[in-house]
Amino acid sequence: MSPAGGSIDVHGFGADPAGRLSARVARTALRFLRCRKLGVSFCSVVPAESARLNRLWRRRSRPAEILSFAAPADEPGGNLGEIYLCLPLIRRRARRLGLPYGRWVAELAGHGILHLMGFHHGDPEAERRMFTVQAAVVGVLPRGQARR
Repeated sequence: MSPAGGSIDVHGFGADPAGRLSARVARTALRFLRCRKLGVSFCSVVPAESARLNRLWRRRSRPAEILSFAAPADEPGGNLGEIYLCLPLIRRRARRLGLPYGRWVAELAGHGILHLMGFHHGDPEAERRMFTVQAAVVGVLPRGQARR
């Protein structure tokens, strides 16, 4: 993670537009939530690495499209944590849902940011709040940014 607060880092995305889109969603979400001095890191992982992380931290034996890990509260620098995106799984799920790939990436990146900000969906009211904010964040992206 970057030591400076307010930075959005992306790693391992190569030419895939998901890295740039995730960073744009993060900036939008942090601005929307008035947290301009906070930052986050996005990492692209293959399914095997996603499965390893999911098994290690969540005791689930399958890869996940997205995994969010909050930075320790005492870590200096203002970074919220790290978000791992498994692009092959995201692409597959987007096709199954009939959504453009970019739209699903934006939804998941926004969802991950909200988890790092303390939002959860363990009960119906918390779920309603979280998904309302998520829809607002993704909805304010410039036209075309999450449509591809």
